[in-house]
Amino acid sequence: GTVVLLLTANEVGWSALLQGTGVARLGGTVTESTVGMQTTYNANQLAGMFSIASAIVLIFMDKKWIPKIIGFALLGYSLFMILLTRSRTGILMLLLAVLVYYWILVVRKKKILRGVAIFAAMVLLVMVVVHLFPNLMQMVVDRFVDQDDITTGRTDLFVLYLSAWRENVWSFLFGYGIGSYQKMVDIWTSPHNSITDILICWGVVGLLLVSITLWKLLRLGRARVNKSERLIACLPALIAFVAPLGGQYLTTGFPHVRLCFLLLAASAFAKEIIPAENKGEVEL
Repeated sequence: GTVVLLLTANEVGWSALLQGTGVARLGGTVTESTVGMQTTYNANQLAGMFSIASAIVLIFMDKKWIPKIIGFALLGYSLFMILLTRSRTGILMLLLAVLVYYWILVVRKKKILRGVAIFAAMVLLVMVVVHLFPNLMQMVVDRFVDQDDITTGRTDLFVLYLSAWRENVWSFLFGYGIGSYQKMVDIWTSPHNSITDILICWGVVGLLLVSITLWKLLRLGRARVNKSERLIACLPALIAFVAPLGGQYLTTGFPHVRLCFLLLAASAFAKEIIPAENKGEVEL
């Protein structure tokens, strides 16, 4: 993310990027001199990756693997970078990560003092970012409120792609393929919805296989493990799978990363603890 920040600033200038002026948007930059240039694949995906990273930071803070001061600094940096992308999905996913963390580790455990401290720190982070970059914050707010169509055409794409998916029995069952569906259905914009993305590429069979894969991975977690701990551990995977509901799943080549997050989170609880013969010893 930092590399992308430096590349984008070099392309459009620090003032345009940090003040939210012009078309400068972290993650995808187009200028008159280099039409179509992108410093990364997609602003929304970059924001999604920062929201996933934020969930990982929250886990590290909870396990006391990093000092809280470092954790909050990283969360502040993630918030700042997500704002630079102007991604509504990224902002909502970051908020989801914080709310899940807050509910499970503060509200349910009734740690009032801890909850007040965390909430105050979060508010302070937001206030600092808003104070330093008011124009940028206003442009982010406008992305939510100053829109004739809050979905920016995604609902129309949803209808078009579902119509193409149901066009014949073969496409209904097996889709049109990852690399060829746009040419075959003559729609040159990605579906911008993970479920639609899977259906148009792989059909009902593909959606069933993806669902089975996710279910099998989730089953790696042992039933005896505390549900709160399991949910916190799976938080990065949760963010990684919810975010594409406003973006892509297959067509970006990114699903394997989501599967890795889910696999790692689930397998962390799959180790069976077997009491050894000697008291006080365990074998993993």
